[in-house]
Amino acid sequence: MKKSFWGYLIEGLVIFSSVLLSLYLGNSNKKSSEMTKKNNYLVDLYISLEEDIIQLKRLVNILNSYEETLLLCEQEIKQ
Repeated sequence: MKKSFWGYLIEGLVIFSSVLLSLYLGNSNKKSSEMTKKNNYLVDLYISLEEDIIQLKRLVNILNSYEETLLLCEQEIKQ
């Protein structure tokens, strides 16, 4: 059975549109995956920064107490 021009045209359009749709969906999936990965990295960075801030606050407190101790020692030495 011989296909007409319109039959070949419709088949070609269906194949062309299915290829375009698969490329679009693949690209969309890749962007979604990259966005999820970026968000996970940002969450990890935020947690790391929060922990670093806590450690820095502890360090400042320790250094302040050492400073007070040194000032007391200096005062005792002067007396």
